Amino acid sequence: MNSSKLSITKKYVPLLLIITCFLLSGKNANASGIRWSNQLLYARSLEVHEVLSDQIDTKGLMPFFHTTVKIVYPNYVWVQEHTITKYQGKWIPNSYYVCDGRHQYEYSGWSGTYTKEKAPQQGALSQSMIYDMSVVAPLLYRGNAPVAPEYTRTVTSEKFHYRWVWAITDTLQQKNIKKGLNSFSRILVDKATGLPFRKDMYQPENGKLKLIFRIALSNYVFNSDIPKSQFKWIPPAGAKPFAPPPLLPVGSAAPNFTAYTPDGKAVHLSDYKGKIVVLDFWATWCIPCQHSLPALEKLYQQVKGKNVVVLGVCVWDKQEAFDKWVKAKSNIYHFPVVFDTAGTGKNSIASSLYKVTGIPTQYVISKKGKVVTGYMNSSQSEVMLHAALASQGIIVQATPEQSPKQGN
Repeated sequence: MNSSKLSITKKYVPLLLIITCFLLSGKNANASGIRWSNQLLYARSLEVHEVLSDQIDTKGLMPFFHTTVKIVYPNYVWVQEHTITKYQGKWIPNSYYVCDGRHQYEYSGWSGTYTKEKAPQQGALSQSMIYDMSVVAPLLYRGNAPVAPEYTRTVTSEKFHYRWVWAITDTLQQKNIKKGLNSFSRILVDKATGLPFRKDMYQPENGKLKLIFRIALSNYVFNSDIPKSQFKWIPPAGAKPFAPPPLLPVGSAAPNFTAYTPDGKAVHLSDYKGKIVVLDFWATWCIPCQHSLPALEKLYQQVKGKNVVVLGVCVWDKQEAFDKWVKAKSNIYHFPVVFDTAGTGKNSIASSLYKVTGIPTQYVISKKGKVVTGYMNSSQSEVMLHAALASQGIIVQATPEQSPKQGN
């Protein structure tokens, strides 16, 4: 090689190295432009600590759960929720979620019961409450978490306090909501580390968006030797398999009742004779109830005008809490809501008439006032609801579970 060729080669070596490093650094960037941590992308296992802060007893946002998440790729997941704040003066036992690749198990410390279902398919959404309330999907799917069909995902680059982040925002597409007031969740990914460190959930309240819960992620550990025995399901002492409560039998007459609208007007079930009624028992303090209400609103938007009534009956609650909830949520939920003045007493509509032992619980009542179905909230609630409505000639759009939109 002559001296001129050698000098040209030496001249361009630094430039070639820079280009090579740039191309290699882009290998961990997905279609949205987010550059996830190589540790996350190529890890054999992962552990992370999470703290969930929630609205507890109307005292504002405060720490409620300490959560530990463990993952062995591709599909072993273990989540433990440990309560650190009393709820209505009581300590709630720990809750667990375990997925061994074939089945997923969820134990509720609230009820002392557990469920067993097939593990979600690769890239599919899980119906587990614990899974959903933890930041599992972005970590399990290495930044390519699925998007629920009713949500739209956007990714932006922005400065968050002292650091630059990618903000992954999933916005609920709700009709009849003022622009800019749609509920949304947002995950923040630190550009310096390529790891998520925070998730916020916002809902509109009193015409403004309000932060309802926050999850902070910290103390990542990669490639530790997590034994497979960690993912073997062992029910906690005293735990029982979840069994639907013995509600009113199908075909029986739905008991008439009297409840009251927010403006104090008496409403009777018999007022709706000749119409199909979807009866939802809920409470303002019930976290699972609040998480289920957007689906009820979606149903209402689909069936209004089809001789179907969606009626939310607030039970086991206080009048002032109901009034405050109505004021805050009236621009979000448009189905009618009524209040049971019996409160937590034995004569409540839910307990004394409809054999309800836990909420949310739903009934579908025929035009003739007969029970079509009744069930307590579970991962199969939507399927049972739609089947019951279909038996009455009402077809509604199901949420596709096996083919969610793919996101970052």
